[in-house]
Order: sequence, then structure tokens, then C-alpha cells
Amino acid sequence: MLTLVERQTRYALGVKLEDKQSQTINRAVTHLISQYPIASITADNGSEFSLLSTLEAVTFTLHIPILHMREEQTRTSMASSENMSLRNLT
Repeated sequence: MLTLVERQTRYALGVKLEDKQSQTINRAVTHLISQYPIASITADNGSEFSLLSTLEAVTFTLHIPILHMREEQTRTSMASSENMSLRNLT
């Protein structure tokens, strides 16, 4: 499950994934970029996000910065997605 949370409104998107590999994450993020007006992407330093930089052609064209956070920052800012019930996503 890939969970994305919009920072200001806390609107959550959940995408069911077949696995947690970087290629799978990239496909899901590419699809979401084409469906929603995404202004920026912030990911933790997990290995599943290691290939996000390969989306540079797509994100550069759309002016979407991709940020990788340090672990301390990630714990605080990602708390909203970790504390969310999956029932709220439907």
C-alpha cells in the first residue's frame, strides 16, 4: 500500500501495490502525477523510493520537486500517514 497525504488539507490517497519494489513505486507515482495536481513529492529514505530520481524527466517538465528527507524530519512529517486508518481511504 502506497499512502500519500496532501500537506495542507490532509487529503489521503491510497494505492494498492503488488509489491514494494522501486519500479512498482515509480509506476504508481507516475500514474498519480498524471491524475492529480501534485506540487511536490517528499519521500523518506526507504529503498522503495530509491528510483524516484529517475522520474526527473516527468517531474522536471511539470515542475514537481522531489525531496528526500532525513530520518528525523521524516518521523515528524510522515506521522499523519502512519497514524491514519485505512478505512478512511475509501
